[in-house]
Amino acid sequence: MAPEPLVPAFILRVVLDRLQAAGFERNAVVSASSVPPEMLAMTRLRVPWGAIADLLDAAERVSGDDRVGFHTAVRNAGEPLTAPELLFLSSGTVGEALRRVQPVSRVFGNPEEWTLHEEGVVSRYAIRAPWRPAFVHIAEHALAMPLAIVRLAVGARIAPLEVRFAHARDGDPAEYEQWFGCPVQFGGGVNQVRLSPELLALPLRTANPIFARHFQREAELQLEIGRAHV
Repeated sequence: MAPEPLVPAFILRVVLDRLQAAGFERNAVVSASSVPPEMLAMTRLRVPWGAIADLLDAAERVSGDDRVGFHTAVRNAGEPLTAPELLFLSSGTVGEALRRVQPVSRVFGNPEEWTLHEEGVVSRYAIRAPWRPAFVHIAEHALAMPLAIVRLAVGARIAPLEVRFAHARDGDPAEYEQWFGCPVQFGGGVNQVRLSPELLALPLRTANPIFARHFQREAELQLEIGRAHV
């Protein structure tokens, strides 16, 4: 059996901070999870990627919310922001931001992969690891959170053309379609957002070339630190 993929330990604290900001009880989530407290205190080491799934599974159990990942993204626009996300915000346009963030997106973990397909303008997200129930939360957060950040950066409630999730979901998809502002398909076999070329050309009101260079270096440094502890 292949070893479990690893993630930087600080990502666990980002997950907990976002859950708390979205209204989930932090201490209850930690207590209900199998993640040891000492793991949450680590800084530059890498920890099993499944720890993220454990926290999200615990959040669902203690809250009864089966849309934890989606609600965490839409309730607080991804707060707190990581270096790749700050790099996104400080870039010049939506398209430039997507292209700059893609190479450093694996700061978040070895099995996660973002790709941007220019033909048809599709942003696609995949998890290269054995399936777990919490992947539903991770995928929904992964597609909703960037749009929340784009809306923050552009200053308008822009919408993609279409959103697809690989997993199936019971219940009314109206909440998703209302928030994304476009058709949302579940059980589509792929996690992706289809964008218009006009959207990629939109300037970001948060653009700052100096900050962009700084966060580019910071994201690359975090990526290198992570690789050094694989």
